[in-house]
Amino acid sequence: MDAPLLLMSLTASLLALAQTRITDFCIFHSLSYLGLLAVSLSLWHSVKGPGARGELLPLALLSMCYLAVEIALLARISRRCGGEVQGLRGFVNTSPEESWLLIVMLIACSSLPPFAPFFWLESVGLALAEPLERTILAATRYMWLVVNARIMIIVLDTRGKIRVARLSRFTALSTILVAALLLATLLVAATLLVALRGVGV
Repeated sequence: MDAPLLLMSLTASLLALAQTRITDFCIFHSLSYLGLLAVSLSLWHSVKGPGARGELLPLALLSMCYLAVEIALLARISRRCGGEVQGLRGFVNTSPEESWLLIVMLIACSSLPPFAPFFWLESVGLALAEPLERTILAATRYMWLVVNARIMIIVLDTRGKIRVARLSRFTALSTILVAALLLATLLVAATLLVALRGVGV
């Protein structure tokens, strides 16, 4: 039974939503991901579903890379806004290039396509046997979307004033990394789809 780990992940997501400090938000958001990583490792050793064993772990690890980029961006930005979540308000005006990169990572870490977390949690959902476990997973995915949407709304609260982005070295390198992660995600997802189609799923 993976229900306790799934419940831990859901609880961490709920706690992340309530945080007012960026550091605390990152801690609980990471705990939510780590709970599902533990579920993935458990399933990877035991699942018999078609194609899931081979792709579940690579997708999980790719998703952790997305999370690491999001946390690194938030940590970098946190130092300039006092460490408070509300300090991010309108940050797109202060540093548009980093803000838009952060927005992309928040979308990715909300488990929306075409990024790795989406395919990862789709694979986890296919591998889970119990309806209760799949329900908890669905609730966790919903919470990820809500938690990250909150940060996006705060960052984009420009009050009608938007600056043109300037490309810094950090932003350029981060963008290349995100592009590489997306390419790796699509390759693994394509492999998973071929495997599933091969067994008639």
